[in-house]
Amino acid sequence: MDIAVEPSLDQLSAELQLRVRRAQVDMLWRHSLPGYVASIVIALLLTWTLAPTLTPAMHLWFGAVFLVTVVRVILLRIYRSQAIPLADPHRWGNIFVASSGAMGIVWGVLSGLLFAQANEHGQALIAITVAGMVAGAVVTNGYIAQAYYAFLVPALLPLILRAFQGDSEFGVPLGILGSIFAIFMFLSVRRTNRSLIANLVSIYRLEEMTQELNRAQHDELTGLPTRGLLYDRLDQAILHAERHRSLLAVLFIDLDGFKNINDSLGHDAGDELLRMLAQRLKESVRAEDTVARHGGDEFVLALGELHNASDVEPIVRKLLARIAALQIGNDLARMLTASIGVAFYPTDGRNGADLISRADAAMYRAKQRGKNTYELSSSATPNQAGALAVEYQV
Repeated sequence: MDIAVEPSLDQLSAELQLRVRRAQVDMLWRHSLPGYVASIVIALLLTWTLAPTLTPAMHLWFGAVFLVTVVRVILLRIYRSQAIPLADPHRWGNIFVASSGAMGIVWGVLSGLLFAQANEHGQALIAITVAGMVAGAVVTNGYIAQAYYAFLVPALLPLILRAFQGDSEFGVPLGILGSIFAIFMFLSVRRTNRSLIANLVSIYRLEEMTQELNRAQHDELTGLPTRGLLYDRLDQAILHAERHRSLLAVLFIDLDGFKNINDSLGHDAGDELLRMLAQRLKESVRAEDTVARHGGDEFVLALGELHNASDVEPIVRKLLARIAALQIGNDLARMLTASIGVAFYPTDGRNGADLISRADAAMYRAKQRGKNTYELSSSATPNQAGALAVEYQV
């Protein structure tokens, strides 16, 4: 027996169908324990209440209720003990459906036997008890419609048939009410189950869209923000700097001679070096600062909340040292170097594009000076280090 996929899932991708089914099955098992406890409690109460009228056959079926419940608890423990219990959700779903069907059969036969022997008051008690169990099973079995139907049909059908076949004047009305109740529960669970599936699909599709957007905004090799996200981050950093009347430094980093490294060691080694460099850069600045890959071997950093242009120079010197500490292949004597240009908001530009352009120009001047060094933008020379802060203080 296999769990059929609801029609509402047919148009989904196989991966999305699997994710939805996995979530449904997981909810079935993780919410099943209260139902098991309820079965035991109800069986004990009925045994105590109807003890004088119980036959050996009825005692046997009460024992079957306990036995099936114990088996289901064991299955639940096995499910929870597995490292990856939902590697095959269909299998675990089928197991739950089968165990629900077994419990439904046991309760159906037992309620039918009790109903046949009871007086009118006892019959009403039995009918209310079974109806309550069927209604309560929505909470534990309703996550997959088939799991609920596997309990509903065998649990209610014998009782309804007994009601129609009995001699009591309340038998036929009780059978009609039972039939209406069964149809109502059948349709309610079907609708609720479809709503659950629709909600899960919406959640997973939103997750997929978020992941796709994240992949589009982050470099596949280094995991750093790409240009699009960089400009968005710069806009936010500029607003923050303007609001708090602080300085924003934009650093443009370009590796020296990276093409020669790629040619001599291969692109795989070059890619690994870029990944290591990206990690070094992130570790060298604060979490609230931005580190982005601008393209190729070019990186852009945005450092906010600076009070003076000279505050950035110790950071730049630390970056150059950490870049030089990276090992190139197995050549311990070969040192990686970079040239860095620095531009500042607000003196070098009022938007991200202007700041990056000024930092890029400063970086090229650093290369012309001999590489493995840095250069501040023309409007933020060391002699003017305090001028930027003064602009905000006036």
